[in-house]
Amino acid sequence: MELSSELLKYDLFSDLSKEQVAKFARCSEIINFKKDDFIFKYHEKADRFYFLISGKVSLNINAKGNESIPIQTINEGQILGLSWLTPPYQWYFDGIAITDVTAICIDSDCARHSMEQDYELGYKLLKRFMALMSGRLQATRLQLLDIYSE
Repeated sequence: MELSSELLKYDLFSDLSKEQVAKFARCSEIINFKKDDFIFKYHEKADRFYFLISGKVSLNINAKGNESIPIQTINEGQILGLSWLTPPYQWYFDGIAITDVTAICIDSDCARHSMEQDYELGYKLLKRFMALMSGRLQATRLQLLDIYSE
């Protein structure tokens, strides 16, 4: 699978040049997870992020008594993992495969370096990632309101 062409399927990269997309492709690999695998765990180092090619992932928080509460589901075609963008670069949720998952895994150090070296690329992507973060925070807020209203 040619990763540059696969990445172009995602809105995040829709109007970037082939060279800019190729920078991310060089940072990428295809990775698979089985149902119930932890893709990442709370407080671990956030050193990567994912574009889901297939499958579903649950973002969970740990509540009192180590109860794991699902907050959001990330589906095929969506981006998984935004904690790599800001220090201290650690996960704030558990990411657990609900189904078998195939994803493009992007190394965060490589991605940040590419964005820092190409200011236009960095600016465009940060605006898009911030919109994703805002949507995820809103979804989390609504889910928590629903959980605690019961």
